[in-house]
Amino acid sequence: YTTTPSSATSDVYKGQPLYTVEFVWKSTSFDRMLQGLRAYNEDTKSLSGFLFHKILGAEVDDITFPIPSMPKKLSANGLPVLNTFHMNAVKKAIQSPLCIIQGPPGTGKTVTSATI
Repeated sequence: YTTTPSSATSDVYKGQPLYTVEFVWKSTSFDRMLQGLRAYNEDTKSLSGFLFHKILGAEVDDITFPIPSMPKKLSANGLPVLNTFHMNAVKKAIQSPLCIIQGPPGTGKTVTSATI
């Protein structure tokens, strides 16, 4: 895209363009991103497809992984034993492909995450 000066300024610039703007589109990154999104979109049965659709708010059936029975007491090395709520969060995280653990400061999110 080239712009030339108006007639009032043309004698100052002697008819030369004031500036030149070049737009160059390199689509490699965009193409790779789009290819990845299409792969997620088309594969609804894979874990990646499940997460893609779940995060975007689509209606997908929940996935639950079978786990052996959980121990009554569970903790990571050097960390406190988990309470019932923490144990439930650990069980949910192990059983499902997507689990969000949230809470105010000091409620055990780090200890729970370390145990997972």
